[in-house]
Amino acid sequence: MTLSLVDIHQKLEEFEVKFSEVEQTNKLLSRQIKELYLLYDAVTKLNLTKRVKEVYAALSSILRINFNIEEFAVFLHNPKLQILNIEVSNGLPKRDIKEFFYKANEGFVGKVFNSGSPFYMRDISLYKNFQYYQMEKKIQGCIYYVPLKVSPAEILGVLKLRRPVPDSFSDLEQDILSKLSEPLSIAIKKGMAFDNIDRTAWIDDLTGLYTKKYFEKRYDSEIRRSQRYQHPLSVIALAIENLKEITKQNGKQSEDLIMRELASFLQENTRMCDICFRYSGNQFIILLPETLKHAADGVVKKIHRNWTDKEILLNEEQPLSVRISLGSANYPKDTIEPPVLLKLALEPLEEL
Repeated sequence: MTLSLVDIHQKLEEFEVKFSEVEQTNKLLSRQIKELYLLYDAVTKLNLTKRVKEVYAALSSILRINFNIEEFAVFLHNPKLQILNIEVSNGLPKRDIKEFFYKANEGFVGKVFNSGSPFYMRDISLYKNFQYYQMEKKIQGCIYYVPLKVSPAEILGVLKLRRPVPDSFSDLEQDILSKLSEPLSIAIKKGMAFDNIDRTAWIDDLTGLYTKKYFEKRYDSEIRRSQRYQHPLSVIALAIENLKEITKQNGKQSEDLIMRELASFLQENTRMCDICFRYSGNQFIILLPETLKHAADGVVKKIHRNWTDKEILLNEEQPLSVRISLGSANYPKDTIEPPVLLKLALEPLEEL
């Protein structure tokens, strides 16, 4: 079949349209992949922190390495004084911001805190009356303000980010930084709680996880919160099946190694809002607030699958085969009685 010039031209136009569609799809996929990678990397770093100081160090690293942002400040809300004061900053003269704060309804920081929505100042020079902290000299560039939201109803403060070049925060970066707000806020809140507890009583020396004493306190408060707001609460319990056997064969150092590895593994394979405890001996418990039964079952499967694939080396040539058992229960799906909820989660581990 012979094609005329008109037919050939039409075919070329069709191919151009299809190529354009493929190109747009590739751009969209590339954007989504980059966004997921940056979020995954950031959340992983935040998830490894305990103290607030560690959270801010991780934040500084995330902003510098992933976003090339050298200058930022975290403002936290003081509900008693109704002010937003600088908790930590980077790239700013300490003397200029040492005692700097905003009233809760003042400036762009106050605006973002009250609205709960990000704000992008594309070019600082366009805001004639804008004063950057207490500095006398004029500052160039752009500023992106992000509310620190644990949830829509709970805002801790504001993250303020500046670059020296006007309009240099891309739409993708703004989107990722906005999505980073929740895991960062949760990490800050958990860090503040951690710093306020008695470490010797509530933190296990070997694993770095919370102790049974702190579990009893936290379990009671999580149960009461679930009852009050009619929200679900899931409990996962796990234990090492063959710990005695491994310890007998390889000594106490193998037991300590396994306990530390398992504690680290649990923190890496749970969400930032989940709380891990060393309950007793070789037993561990995870509290999963706001988690339905089917979601908790998914976490159980994930933990079992990922642990099965994990290799623990006592030395360079001696891998340890460590087996774990898990149980779970959900409030209110399985029971509304707190003691029964815990008993149901621990039931599969009774003979270990």
